[in-house]
Amino acid sequence: MIMAEKIIQLRKKNGWSQEDLAAELGVSRQAISKWESAQSIPDITRILDMSKIFSVSTDFLVKDELEMSDATTSVQEPAVSDASPSSPRVVSMEEAVGLLDVKTQSSKLASWGTALCIFGAAFLVLFTFLIDFPGVRLSENLSLSIGMVGMVILVGTGVAALTAYGMRVKPFEYLEKEPFETAYGVDGMAKQRREKFHQTYVTKLFGGGLLCMAAVVMVLLGSMWSEDSSGNTTTLVSLVPAGVAVAGFAVYLLISASIPMRALRQLLQEESVAAPDKRSARIIEPISTAYWLIVLAVFLAYGFISKNWGMSWVIFPVALALYGALVAILHAILDNKSAK
Repeated sequence: MIMAEKIIQLRKKNGWSQEDLAAELGVSRQAISKWESAQSIPDITRILDMSKIFSVSTDFLVKDELEMSDATTSVQEPAVSDASPSSPRVVSMEEAVGLLDVKTQSSKLASWGTALCIFGAAFLVLFTFLIDFPGVRLSENLSLSIGMVGMVILVGTGVAALTAYGMRVKPFEYLEKEPFETAYGVDGMAKQRREKFHQTYVTKLFGGGLLCMAAVVMVLLGSMWSEDSSGNTTTLVSLVPAGVAVAGFAVYLLISASIPMRALRQLLQEESVAAPDKRSARIIEPISTAYWLIVLAVFLAYGFISKNWGMSWVIFPVALALYGALVAILHAILDNKSAK
């Protein structure tokens, strides 16, 4: 039975006219008429809407080999596979759409959460520099106290946002840790969404890259000309915290672009990770978290002890280079264990 016939039968079963169904779906009566006469087919969004309205699965609507007797009673019921427990999990259309919606909406939490942590560092650096800033009269204790309080508030808010993001995406962790297959229609839906998101993705990556370069230039200029020939602090030193803040905005753009795109690539198996690699990810993730917390602690400790915040930013590019080496070594060790 083709989709057109199923729509007709389901509509009549509910006692609806074409106008009634059109009102439920937010489309014109002519669109319903074309679907029922097989002149056109509904898009993915309308198929999902009809599966909810008629309480049937999307598979039932799109697969011609399924008859009315095969219609399920609930679209939320997960697909049950007859395969052995070791078979890959099948991601249904509902799960796939849920994943993409959650990742897209929650990417702002991860983006702003990370950016706020960086803004916290910028806030502390700013008030540290204000101690010797021309025209500003703040005692060292007061300036550092304000900087610390502001940093704690910003970083705390950022951590809360990152925690909320983690809780929202937790139901979809199996995509990172288990092999999976996608149900009929998921690939087409994911490709359609990726095509629509591509321009936004490229724009955000380009903007984030430009801001990263601007941040480096600002920090370098502020560090090089922080003092005049007499040893007095110049206004150019303000470029250092401003550059760190700009880096925060760059990170926001990069993360908000990468999270939705990575989810799309995962569904399309373009970033499919083999089982050994997924086991490695579970081991490397907590190590990475601990590593960057240590880097942040070193950054703050060096800044407070040396009071040379203008140069303390160098810790981060060095840490990034070392992080790449660390991850490579961990992968080599874990791959060697897997081979044995």
